[in-house]
Amino acid sequence: MEYVSQGILNLKSSASYCFSIKRFFKYSINDFVFIKEKAKIGVLDRVCIKKYFTNLELNKYKDTFNRIWFEEELIPHQEAINLSIAFYERKIFEIN
Repeated sequence: MEYVSQGILNLKSSASYCFSIKRFFKYSINDFVFIKEKAKIGVLDRVCIKKYFTNLELNKYKDTFNRIWFEEELIPHQEAINLSIAFYERKIFEIN
């Protein structure tokens, strides 16, 4: 999945110059993504991105339940399915 540019952050100071920093976000507003930690234990828990913001180091997302997520905690649909399948395959292997 490619990163999506979501605007420009303009920083100004009392000096006579201004510079812009472009931030790239992996997910857009209204994207449905899955929680990585839950997918690792076989649970597909989906959240919808409501808002995104940054502190110049980390991209963060807010979902429709007003929970804050770091970009590393969220994964796309296919990756969530792959993690969930791998979990259940390990469980079946442990039983046999």
